[in-house]
Amino acid sequence: MKIVFYIPSLERGGVERTIVNLSTVLSDQAHDIEIIAVRYDQVLIDQLQDGIKFTTVGDSSISKMVHRIVRPLSHRLASSMVSMPGLIAFMRRERPDAIIAFQSGVVAIAAIKLTRTRGKVIVREASSPSTALAEKGLFARTAVKTAKRIAYRMADAIVANSTESADDLAEVLGVPKEKVKTIYNPAYSDSLTVNSKSQISHPWFQDDALPIVITVSRFSPEKGLDVLIAAAAKASQQVNFRLVILGDGGERPALEDLVSELGIEGMIDMPGYQSNPYPFIAKSDLFVLPSRREGLPNALIEALALGVPAVSTRCKSGPREILLEGDGGYLVDVDDVEAMASAIVTSLTDRTTALERLEAARQHLGRFRPEMASVAWQEVIE
Repeated sequence: MKIVFYIPSLERGGVERTIVNLSTVLSDQAHDIEIIAVRYDQVLIDQLQDGIKFTTVGDSSISKMVHRIVRPLSHRLASSMVSMPGLIAFMRRERPDAIIAFQSGVVAIAAIKLTRTRGKVIVREASSPSTALAEKGLFARTAVKTAKRIAYRMADAIVANSTESADDLAEVLGVPKEKVKTIYNPAYSDSLTVNSKSQISHPWFQDDALPIVITVSRFSPEKGLDVLIAAAAKASQQVNFRLVILGDGGERPALEDLVSELGIEGMIDMPGYQSNPYPFIAKSDLFVLPSRREGLPNALIEALALGVPAVSTRCKSGPREILLEGDGGYLVDVDDVEAMASAIVTSLTDRTTALERLEAARQHLGRFRPEMASVAWQEVIE
């Protein structure tokens, strides 16, 4: 089968890594895979398995002008708008058997209908719509909700990456429950262990002088890194440790100002984006996910797979399922600095309990294996 993955922007993030992993899973099943995007990060393109094709659309001078005008309002909307002509041309030319749309299902559905392509259209939602819509203004919230309600009824299937997100889709967007399928991300692959063996030169990981708390995240408001930094400052009053935040993004200046304001420069390092974060995670003592919203956080799954205990917010959606409602790690309320600080201290001082919860979570990681995702996606596509 000819299967197309469509995403407006294939740049650094959990959704984008899921596309890389999922394209590999389906390519291994002898499918012809092609990924279409407007913007992309060459680091991710280089990670694609041999035989997987990549095509850019929206690179005409008119498209670029439209992107510059619309981007200040919404980066994703701009990429979606400029991709439409190229996506329609591609659909008419290639006539794929299925298109899997990430982050812009409305555009993919429109392209399918306008070109009268007979292939299936599958929308993969990355997070719970209720939390994503709540962050928008009234006009944008109403427009997006209405467009999705209408378009998603024309899709062949809507795939959520957690049961909580699937329930939210049906309730908020009115999608018929029989159309919504839950398929976990193929985040737990054998390559994790291999990649975690790479050497790193960061001085904090060369000795065991102090425990290391780590997170991997895009620097944006919904990731809650401000809460993690404040919690780390409070926790450091009870236990000595170091905090490493891998990633980058527009919030870096504000986060650096917060670190300076709290006077904790010596215990926190933000060394930037790492194409291979796994040696850092594997050598850490605790992983913390402070997000205000998620879909199914790959980094949390990966940390558990690498044998690192975890603390997470119980945000929508994913962490509660991954951490077994708290039996597999510590769960705290969103934006609760005190509770996060307490969970960090407890995890670092009561290692027996932390490791017991880790082992409980690891017993259920088979849900996130590529072979499980492969079977589930085959059923949806065929």
